[in-house]
Amino acid sequence: MCTDIKVFFAVLIDGRNYSYETVNVENINVMLNTKDVSEYLKISADGLEARCDSYSFESVRSTFSVKSGAWYYECLIITSGVMQIGFAQKESHFMR
Repeated sequence: MCTDIKVFFAVLIDGRNYSYETVNVENINVMLNTKDVSEYLKISADGLEARCDSYSFESVRSTFSVKSGAWYYECLIITSGVMQIGFAQKESHFMR
Protein backbone atom coordinates (compact mmCIF):
# COMPACT_ATOMS: atom_id res chain seq x y z
CA MET A 1 0.00 0.00 0.00
CA CYS A 2 1.41 3.36 -1.01
CA THR A 3 1.09 6.46 1.10
CA ASP A 4 -1.01 9.23 -0.39
CA ILE A 5 0.64 12.57 0.35
CA LYS A 6 -0.76 15.82 -0.94
CA VAL A 7 1.12 19.10 -0.64
CA PHE A 8 -1.15 22.11 -0.98
CA PHE A 9 1.52 24.77 -0.55
CA ALA A 10 5.17 25.00 0.37
CA VAL A 11 6.83 27.67 2.45
CA LEU A 12 10.45 28.44 1.73
CA ILE A 13 12.40 29.66 4.73
CA ASP A 14 15.22 32.05 3.91
CA GLY A 15 18.60 30.71 5.01
CA ARG A 16 17.34 27.18 5.68
CA ASN A 17 19.81 24.52 4.53
CA TYR A 18 18.64 21.58 2.46
CA SER A 19 19.06 18.19 4.13
CA TYR A 20 21.57 17.02 1.51
CA GLU A 21 23.75 19.99 2.52
CA THR A 22 23.70 19.15 6.23
CA VAL A 23 23.96 15.33 6.30
CA ASN A 24 27.47 14.05 6.98
CA VAL A 25 28.40 11.50 4.30
CA GLU A 26 32.12 11.51 5.11
CA ASN A 27 32.23 7.85 6.21
CA ILE A 28 29.96 6.49 3.45
CA ASN A 29 31.87 4.73 0.67
CA VAL A 30 28.97 4.11 -1.70
CA MET A 31 25.41 5.39 -1.89
CA LEU A 32 22.40 5.49 -4.19
CA ASN A 33 23.07 7.84 -7.08
CA THR A 34 20.59 10.75 -7.15
CA LYS A 35 21.71 11.54 -10.72
CA ASP A 36 21.05 8.00 -12.01
CA VAL A 37 17.54 7.24 -10.78
CA SER A 38 14.12 6.80 -12.35
CA GLU A 39 11.42 9.41 -12.03
CA TYR A 40 9.32 8.46 -8.99
CA LEU A 41 11.97 7.05 -6.66
CA LYS A 42 12.89 9.25 -3.70
CA ILE A 43 16.45 8.99 -2.33
CA SER A 44 17.22 9.97 1.27
CA ALA A 45 19.65 12.80 2.00
CA ASP A 46 22.39 10.35 3.02
CA GLY A 47 21.89 8.29 -0.15
CA LEU A 48 21.29 5.05 1.75
CA GLU A 49 17.51 4.71 1.49
CA ALA A 50 15.08 4.66 -1.42
CA ARG A 51 11.31 5.05 -1.30
CA CYS A 52 8.68 4.70 -3.99
CA ASP A 53 5.07 5.73 -3.38
CA SER A 54 3.86 5.05 -6.91
CA TYR A 55 2.69 1.81 -8.47
CA SER A 56 5.40 1.95 -11.12
CA PHE A 57 8.63 -0.04 -11.12
CA GLU A 58 11.47 2.35 -10.27
CA SER A 59 15.25 1.87 -10.43
CA VAL A 60 18.46 3.39 -9.13
CA ARG A 61 22.15 2.62 -9.47
CA SER A 62 24.86 3.33 -6.93
CA THR A 63 27.82 5.70 -7.05
CA PHE A 64 30.27 2.78 -7.26
CA SER A 65 31.02 0.73 -10.35
CA VAL A 66 32.16 -2.89 -10.44
CA LYS A 67 34.20 -4.16 -13.39
CA SER A 68 35.72 -7.42 -12.15
CA GLY A 69 36.19 -9.60 -9.10
CA ALA A 70 33.73 -10.96 -6.57
CA TRP A 71 31.44 -8.43 -4.86
CA TYR A 72 28.53 -8.47 -2.47
CA TYR A 73 26.24 -5.95 -0.82
CA GLU A 74 23.81 -5.98 2.05
CA CYS A 75 20.41 -4.35 2.25
CA LEU A 76 17.55 -4.18 4.71
CA ILE A 77 14.04 -4.37 3.23
CA ILE A 78 11.66 -2.49 5.52
CA THR A 79 8.40 -2.71 3.54
CA SER A 80 6.47 -5.37 1.70
CA GLY A 81 5.83 -5.39 -2.02
CA VAL A 82 7.45 -6.47 -5.26
CA MET A 83 11.16 -5.61 -5.39
CA GLN A 84 14.17 -6.60 -7.43
CA ILE A 85 17.63 -6.04 -6.02
CA GLY A 86 20.78 -6.74 -7.98
CA PHE A 87 23.49 -5.41 -10.25
CA ALA A 88 22.82 -3.35 -13.40
CA GLN A 89 25.00 -2.30 -16.28
CA LYS A 90 25.42 1.38 -17.04
CA GLU A 91 23.97 0.64 -20.47
CA SER A 92 20.67 -0.44 -18.88
CA HIS A 93 18.03 2.22 -19.51
CA PHE A 94 15.46 3.08 -16.89
CA MET A 95 12.01 3.55 -18.39
CA ARG A 96 10.43 6.96 -17.82
